[in-house]
Amino acid sequence: MMELCLQPPSIPLMDSFYERQLSEWEQALAGEVAQDIQVWGSPGWGTPQTFQQALTLMSTDYFQPRRIHLFETHLQSGELPGPTTQVRNIVFGQMESDPSSGDQNEEWLEVKNLGMEAVDLSGWQLSGGVDFLFPAGTVIPPLDTLYLSPAVKSFRNRVNSPRGGENLFVIGPFMGDLNAGEDLFLWNQTGGLEDSNSTSFALFLNQFVAGEDAAISVAGATPLGKVLVAWSLTGSGPTSTPLGPADLSMPIQVLPGLVANSSGTSLLELSIPPASAGVQVWLQALDVPAAYFSNGETRIIE
Repeated sequence: MMELCLQPPSIPLMDSFYERQLSEWEQALAGEVAQDIQVWGSPGWGTPQTFQQALTLMSTDYFQPRRIHLFETHLQSGELPGPTTQVRNIVFGQMESDPSSGDQNEEWLEVKNLGMEAVDLSGWQLSGGVDFLFPAGTVIPPLDTLYLSPAVKSFRNRVNSPRGGENLFVIGPFMGDLNAGEDLFLWNQTGGLEDSNSTSFALFLNQFVAGEDAAISVAGATPLGKVLVAWSLTGSGPTSTPLGPADLSMPIQVLPGLVANSSGTSLLELSIPPASAGVQVWLQALDVPAAYFSNGETRIIE
């Protein structure tokens, strides 16, 4: 809500969401306000204000100070997530897929923030063995843990830790049942893969839109190993290489190298050139330590 509606103090007032709303409402209601005053008169209590003065005060006495309070005062304290200055480090933690009580509603999954900055998880998604859409306003503080549950009330009533009364951050419900060994994927709001427990080396792409950022993700790479992502504008190959056939046609170019995290996941976000709409691009990743190619993917830039 801060980012989408209130917006930071740097946004010109004429472009801000709430001030635009005030302007539209003034134009729509000014005639009725004048008629109302003719019929009922102006209030005899409080400080007399015109309709325009009252709307202006909503901006100057509430919205503008509120922006400074939330986007500057609280960001300095680290209580709210601001512009990131470090690489995010959001990963899966432990999980319990087989509660000792036998009640599957008591299963849980950890999502951990290993970084030193709070991270806004609004609109992130969990997929694979279970599915969950993180609601707007979900913020995980630095060096903290969030618990996902299929039934929050059942989580609170667990006999064994983790349970209610332990000051834990738990949200839900997610759909499906956790099972040991099943693949889980954690996607950010723009469709980039933040973490996965999958051991199958795979390449994932979100939508490619000219002039916007695209997310290129891999899962199942060698933990902490180097990953290369190559691309071609001429087709899907195959092209013979010392490591076997690549699903790309020459000429082949390589994007900046990646390093997988401890789970074998890596994410590259890059800007798509504004004048590239309609261009088709083919991509494939290489797990360098394992000398293994991923699946090939293609996108037509929108």
